Amino acid sequence: MKLIIDIDENDYENMKNGYVPSTFNTFSAIKNGTPIPDNATNGDVIKAMFPNENDFETDFDAEWWNAPYQKGGK
Repeated sequence: MKLIIDIDENDYENMKNGYVPSTFNTFSAIKNGTPIPDNATNGDVIKAMFPNENDFETDFDAEWWNAPYQKGGK
C-alpha cells in the first residue's frame, strides 16, 4: 500500500538533510495519511485525495482517469 502524508515543507527539507525535528510526530503523520490502494488508477488517487468531491470524472479524460497510477507520471 502507498500512503500520502502531509508534512511541513521545512520539516521535509530538514529530514532530507538527516535531521528530524523534535516536533515531528511520525506516528501521527502516518495515522492521518491518505492510503492509496495497490493497483490504484489515477481516478482512485484523485478520489482518495479529495473524498468530498463527486464530479471529478467529468473533468478528466476517461483514458487517463482509468490508467494505472504511477508516482510522478512515469
